[in-house]
Order: sequence, then C-alpha cells, then structure tokens
Amino acid sequence: MHRLFEVNMSQERQDLIVNSIKSEESARVVSRVQAAASGMAGLTWVGGVIGFLLLFVYLKIIGRSDIFLSSLELGPSLLFVVFMSGFIWLWLLVSLIAPSYLVSMADNIPSKIIKPNAFGSNVTIKLAFVGVVAWVLIILSKILIYYESINFPALVLLIFLFLLSGRYVFLNKAKVKPKGEGEKKWKYNGKVWTLWVSYALAVTGASIISLLVAVLVLKTHYWKDSESELYLSFVVVANMLATLLPAFFYSVAVRNNPKSKWLGVSIGVLVFSMVVAMASPSTVKWTFVKVLNIVGVSDYNIRDYYISGEEYNSEMLDSEKWGVIPYGDKGFGVTAIMLYRFGSISLLCPQDFPVGNKNLLTWNERVGECIPFSDKYTFPLNESVK
Repeated sequence: MHRLFEVNMSQERQDLIVNSIKSEESARVVSRVQAAASGMAGLTWVGGVIGFLLLFVYLKIIGRSDIFLSSLELGPSLLFVVFMSGFIWLWLLVSLIAPSYLVSMADNIPSKIIKPNAFGSNVTIKLAFVGVVAWVLIILSKILIYYESINFPALVLLIFLFLLSGRYVFLNKAKVKPKGEGEKKWKYNGKVWTLWVSYALAVTGASIISLLVAVLVLKTHYWKDSESELYLSFVVVANMLATLLPAFFYSVAVRNNPKSKWLGVSIGVLVFSMVVAMASPSTVKWTFVKVLNIVGVSDYNIRDYYISGEEYNSEMLDSEKWGVIPYGDKGFGVTAIMLYRFGSISLLCPQDFPVGNKNLLTWNERVGECIPFSDKYTFPLNESVK
C-alpha cells in the first residue's frame, strides 16, 4: 500500500513536471510571437515613415511639389507608401532581425572569445541600426545642402521620432533564448545620455571604417565611382558587422559539427549578399521607379495625349518640343511624358525631357518646361510611342 502510494506520488510529480514544461513552452511560444509581432509592427511603422519621406524627397528634388500638395489623392499616395514600406521592411528585416537571431543560436561561444549575452541581439542590432541611422542622416543632410527651404524643425522632429522608434523597437523588444537560461530579455539598462554617446561614437567609427572599405565596396560593378554614393558604405559596413561577424562566431561556437558550421556561415554570407544587392543604387532606383509606375504615380514612356480646348490653348506650347497637332476648336494633340500624377492633375513634360538617365537633379533643371494638366481635359491616345 505504501509502495503504491509512492508510485502514485511519483506519477503525480512527473505529470506536474510535464505540465510545467508544456506551460513554459507555450509561454515561450506566445512570448516569441508577441516579440515578433512587435518587431514587425515597428518595422512597418519605420518603413512607412521612410516610404513617405522618399515620396516627398522625390517630388522636392524634381520640383513642382505644389501639384502634389494641391491635388493629393489618398489612394495613390497610400499605395506608394505601402509598396516602398514593403521593400524597406524586407531590407530592415534581413539586415537587422535575421543576424540577431543568428547570434542567439550560438549557445556555446567560449567566454575567452566573447560571451553570448554580451554579443547578443542587442549589440548586433545596435550596430546595424547605427548604420541605418547614419544612412538616413546623410541623405537628409545632402537634401539640406541642395534645398535650404526645407522646414528644419520638422526635419529634426522626424529624425528624433526615427531614433526613438528604433530605440524602442530594436533595442528593447528583441527576445532570444540563450542555452540553459530560459527566456531572457536583453535590453539597454544604462542612462539615456550614454546611449546617445554610444550612437555618436559608433557613427564616427562607422564613418572611419567606411572610408577603408569604400575601395572594396563602392568600386564594384554595383556602384559608380562617385563621392555622392559614399553614404552607401555606412549601410554595407553596418550590415557586414551584423551578418558576417555573427556567422563567424556561430561557426566558432558550434564544435564538432561541420554541417552546422557551414550552415551558419552560409546564412551570414547569404544575408550579407542580399543586403548588398538591396542597398545598391541600381536596385533601389529600379524598385523606386517600378513602384511609381505600378501605383500610377509616374509614367516615363513617351505617349500621345489629346488635350481638350475648353481649358487649354496650344499656343502656350512649343510646337517642335511638344509635337503639337491641332484639332481645331475641339482641342489639340501633344507627344509628351507624364513625369508624375496625383489626384486629378498630371504633370506632362516635352518629349525630349531627359527622363532616360534618371538624374533627378537634371530633371529639376528642366521641370519648369513641364505643364500641369487636369485629367478631366487630358486623354492618352495610345499605349506608347517608343
């Protein structure tokens, strides 16, 4: 009887242990899902901010942004922001989140090399986020050089919100599971001013390192040999540290398992290659132009348009540049390029507008030749002339 009682107690203990393990696993899964959802929401928000900023910068650089402000239509604008947010979201996801979890997988890194909880997702994400911040700041500074009329207080507020969102989402929300320690939240617990000082030092260090790798990075077939594209080395350096170094430490940590070593290194190299490809000007420019075409904001093809004579007169146009074809009092035809369209207003440019080189500054010099037409009186006559 006594032995039977002990057997029952032992069985109850085992059941309690099993139930406890199951509840811990369930809690761990829920925690990871919540962390992932929080991270995705943060990435989407940041991507949306950058997407709308890119749209504004595009219009500001090529000129005639007054058309955008006077005829803003919610549909095309939201579509553009959604598409660009998706691209930026994917880039941030690849360059920030994936490397941090690659590091967290390395459970047995020798303490003489570096401790897992000291080089966990927090430090890795800091490195990558600093590169992203530097990239954004340099782009904004270049815009300020060309356009001093930009609202500086609003720009400072935007930068502050970007940094604040990054600190909240990327530094406090990453959760990983070091071996034998259960679920642990790694976050920055120091004083706020030390965080900003560390950002400043990291950006300075990244700029110095970027000068050293510029020869290897910027002179490849991806990018032109131009000082104006030097800022891309910030992104590359930050993501190099966030992908290749974790892959190296992972290969060191996993002992006597060549398959796992090669897997870790392959993941790091693959992620880094994706980051380099996505950060190249050709990829960003191609994506930007395609997104504009998809949502109907821009159309860089030369087309024939019919313009109603109710509101417009062909005498205001250069017949040679616009290829004007009179249709009597009813209207006239032109051969033009639609630089962009918002709401019910289309900005049409002469057929010799230098749209082919995709040089926005060159566009800005000639955008004064373009004329806004109301869609109510403007109709495309064919698919494409060229």
